[in-house]
Amino acid sequence: MKKSLKILGVVLAVYLTYSNIGPVRYLVDRVSLFGLYGDYNYLSDHTVASESYQINKIIDGNLDGPISYNTATKEYIFTIYDADYDRNNAGWKTLWKVNKVGKLIDSLNFRDYINKLGYNFEEDYYTDWIYSGNKAKQEYHQIINYDSIEANVFHEYIAKSDIIIYGNDYDVDNINCYININDNWTVFKSAKGFDDFYMNPFKLYKQEEKSLDSLIVLENKIAPWQKWKDENEPIYLEKFVGKSPEYSSFFDINNTSRSGWNGTGYFRLLHLSETLNFKAYTFKSGTFGSYSPDIELFYPKKEFENPKKIAFIELRGNGRSKRAYKENGIYILKSKD
Repeated sequence: MKKSLKILGVVLAVYLTYSNIGPVRYLVDRVSLFGLYGDYNYLSDHTVASESYQINKIIDGNLDGPISYNTATKEYIFTIYDADYDRNNAGWKTLWKVNKVGKLIDSLNFRDYINKLGYNFEEDYYTDWIYSGNKAKQEYHQIINYDSIEANVFHEYIAKSDIIIYGNDYDVDNINCYININDNWTVFKSAKGFDDFYMNPFKLYKQEEKSLDSLIVLENKIAPWQKWKDENEPIYLEKFVGKSPEYSSFFDINNTSRSGWNGTGYFRLLHLSETLNFKAYTFKSGTFGSYSPDIELFYPKKEFENPKKIAFIELRGNGRSKRAYKENGIYILKSKD
């Protein structure tokens, strides 16, 4: 009995030492590699590749919204937080365009609202950079007071329209209907609202919004509660090496700490039957907890033109992450040039 208790005490002491002393755990985990994973590099090294594909960083920073594919221009659109803290709080962001072969072709530093169609509508002008590449403010073809016209006038515009979209002015109390006819934008403004077009709380207008399918959001293959140790997933965590422990604080009102281990994850990514191996900063919650590598993987729909077999990876930094800044950003996975 005493011998069993001694053995149990030794096992418990070893476990506590391994779980709570960073250098000890790091040494044990490193030894356990036995020379494996030596060819796993960080994505920021620009050396991760398979026989047919390669991964390279194209944009620094974190996504401020989904990645979209513009079916009209065959370009990918990214919205990135401004790196400057004050400018970011003021709403500034940078929009980027990547063409169908994976080349960065343009960017726009911007602070105004882009609607779901990809236009910025203001009180007396609009911008359509996502479609035209034109960064200048453009005048509406017409601005019409909806409250002062007959309903049939509005119906005539609706019948001829290529695009219909509703929105609000942010500086005045108007509800607007934006109508595009032959690439000319007309805006109907109403202080009262389009009351005679309301149907029910779930469908606001009888004249439904039209032709809003130009920007298609890419699918994120990583679920909120991703199973990183599932070999059937597109990104599989083969090995985790803990480096430094971290403990959450009761007084951490900003939620910038968490309990667990900062370390390195060794990953296998399966892309169109080929494997690409890499390593990345990873956090593990407790000894037997979940993993948080803050990795996202985006694919365009199969029906889109994709000659370079493109996918996108985001390595995301946040207030709790200890990831090196140079790792953060958007990476492109595509056929070798």
